[in-house]
Amino acid sequence: MGTGTAVATGDTITAAKMNLKVETVEGTDLGTADYVQRTFQVNGFEYKTSAAQWVAAREGAHLPVGGTLEELYIRLNFLKIGDVIQTYILKGNIIKETLVVLNCKLVKANLADPITMTDITNGAISEVTTDGVVDAVANPDDETVVDDDHFYYLEIKGTTGAGADDILIIGAAVTIRRKL
Repeated sequence: MGTGTAVATGDTITAAKMNLKVETVEGTDLGTADYVQRTFQVNGFEYKTSAAQWVAAREGAHLPVGGTLEELYIRLNFLKIGDVIQTYILKGNIIKETLVVLNCKLVKANLADPITMTDITNGAISEVTTDGVVDAVANPDDETVVDDDHFYYLEIKGTTGAGADDILIIGAAVTIRRKL
């Protein structure tokens, strides 16, 4: 029973016979029509330590007055091997009276050394220091999820001064390209 041969009525399909039917498609054979673009909203916050000043709020993650380079992570746990991370938009709000600084970048952790995060090329937003809505876009070099030994995160760092300074992160919209 070779490739393309019909299965006779009453014939038992074994694993060996099924494997003869399977066609292997190389990734280079896939055209743009073989991909789909999807945007995922993510807001599963992970706080670096229990002593961190970021606090959970109904609206998202909140950094009140007096935070200095406080870290917060959003795990991108919807990714599949072969996905290509194309862009992300960090969403939130800033109230600035004296000093507010907000940074975010796309990073990956390696299973062999999960403590060390590796920055993704061009994966950072422009630093946000102004009052108002946060709608900051990053267009990293297309990063392909190649294996299950790397895990991707958005690493957020915030600093707030005195007075009414406040940062609220609602989440992010992450756009990927996925093979069909």
